[in-house]
Amino acid sequence: MEKKKVKKEKKDYEEAVFVETQDGIYLAVRGGAEKYYFAYLDEDQGKVALVEELKIDGKKYRPLVPKLDKKGHRLPVEYPTTNIVNAEHIETPELFTKIKEHLRKYVDLPENELELVVFFILFTWFYRKSNTVAYLRFLGDSGKGKSRMLTVTGDLCFYPLMLAGTATRSAIMRVQEIAKGTLVLDEADFKGDKENDLVKFINAGFERRKVAIMSKRNDPSKIEAFDPFSPKIFAMREPFRDAATEGRILSISPYETNRRDIPPVLPTTYFEETERLRDMIASWCLRNWRRVNDEKIELVQQLPVEPRLKQLAAPLSIILPLFGDGIIQNSFVKWLLERQKKIAEQRANSAEGQIFNAIVDIAQGIIHGKDLPEKFKKYITYAYYEDTEGEGKIVAITAGMLAEITGMSNAKISRLMQELGFHTKRRTITIGDAKVRGRYIYLTDTRRWVEGWRKYRANESIMEIPEIIKDPEIDYESLLDLLPEPTEIELEILINELCKEENTVNCRVLEPFSWYSEVLGKRCAPTGWLSVEVPNRIG
Repeated sequence: MEKKKVKKEKKDYEEAVFVETQDGIYLAVRGGAEKYYFAYLDEDQGKVALVEELKIDGKKYRPLVPKLDKKGHRLPVEYPTTNIVNAEHIETPELFTKIKEHLRKYVDLPENELELVVFFILFTWFYRKSNTVAYLRFLGDSGKGKSRMLTVTGDLCFYPLMLAGTATRSAIMRVQEIAKGTLVLDEADFKGDKENDLVKFINAGFERRKVAIMSKRNDPSKIEAFDPFSPKIFAMREPFRDAATEGRILSISPYETNRRDIPPVLPTTYFEETERLRDMIASWCLRNWRRVNDEKIELVQQLPVEPRLKQLAAPLSIILPLFGDGIIQNSFVKWLLERQKKIAEQRANSAEGQIFNAIVDIAQGIIHGKDLPEKFKKYITYAYYEDTEGEGKIVAITAGMLAEITGMSNAKISRLMQELGFHTKRRTITIGDAKVRGRYIYLTDTRRWVEGWRKYRANESIMEIPEIIKDPEIDYESLLDLLPEPTEIELEILINELCKEENTVNCRVLEPFSWYSEVLGKRCAPTGWLSVEVPNRIG
């Protein structure tokens, strides 16, 4: 006997985890006895309230009950609870501290990385107000605590969708389409590079209005569209093989902890604390929804950090208005500046960085003639008045010198020098009373000088091109024509680095920094001092 198909009753409402409107957002929350509600901010009463059903522009909405099938298997997403109506109402800086202290109880991270995680958590609750999102990754071998970090971070994010790396691409895309929360993937070491379908899905999810297309399993002639846009957290043993994916990640590499106060297994109290804190964050989200915007993205663009770091940080910056004034004091901005320093330090240790810095150190007189073997004596003079200790000034740079300083082969140095924008030319130069013929290193153009300085000496202010590396046959562009006008933030950072005063800064303008005053149209007084009135917001 042929079974009759039972038609499903068509619902006159749509189920959703959250509903956005022009005036605010409604968040699905879990009550007792598997009852679900929408929580919202009652503007008239000034408090959080609950409603079972919404009707907006003639359309009905009910909270999504997180069940996947008739067996009662739940959609692995965490909801705030109805206790949100009684959650403590606190301002953003205090909430920031509460989250940080909660995380510190269960994971071991340096202060700046711990604060980055808190920023990421808070951002996820407002990601719908941004056109791009941030991805966070805990990277390390087994035993480093990356899964624990993934759990305690994900548990506080906006509707965390907890999945294992064993989940298929189809399953991940489908449950993500339902929840539209924060995708949290453990053991996310996917095989393959940019051609991997799941990697493509992840890359597309970085920016709004990118759609992932997949054909239906039972009918390949039909297609389904999925929205991959959402924050994501990964725990991985190895980096992504695709450079584009790797470049979109805020990555933290944990280390084995020596702290004995961190429980090896999350206790029952953890889940109780997490639930209370999640309710508090959800309440904070409702109360601040209208205050969050992208006006502070411009701030990130003005910071003296590289473009990729700006791109990663821009989404998180939408919550900066909630921290009040004194933006440079904000630990998020400080983290970015510290991160930029670390990037520069890492690059300085690369082969290219070692070569570029060796050239600069010779040109600046940091490396002296006495630091080189006897065979380079013909390129050294002791005729300069500042050479009071007989250190010897190097007046021409050769590949052999760089090989001696860096330990690299001449062939490698020659190849990398071209990439850095340097070339060699055979010339005869006068050193003291002698004519010395050799193949010397020269800079190709000013733009490559600026590029190299930003990459490998970003923690210092750029210096004019030294005469020792200027090719007499090249007319170099002016450095001032290439450097952008310093932003107000950059000027604040510069001044606070030079002198740590409270309000008025009277500081000597040292030679490496003097171009700032010229670019700004300012001129130093005859005494050589620059007086600048600026509020000290860096700390």
